[in-house]
Amino acid sequence: MVFRKLRSHDGTPLVALDRDDLVLDGVISADEDDHEEQNMHVQRLGKGVYVVRPVGGWPHTTAPRNQAGSGAC
Repeated sequence: MVFRKLRSHDGTPLVALDRDDLVLDGVISADEDDHEEQNMHVQRLGKGVYVVRPVGGWPHTTAPRNQAGSGAC
């Protein structure tokens, strides 16, 4: 289990996602360096529970492999 720290970017709290997990789920390609164009949807499910999903066409796959477990943090 990897713990990530909240950090501030111009007053907005951020948490980094693991690049290898994003590649595994097809959100980004393994050889892609610039992923800032991928739109993501963050949904609050409850206190301290969030789901992060890519939106806008999944550029590297046609559908998520395991949507229920994609990006919960």
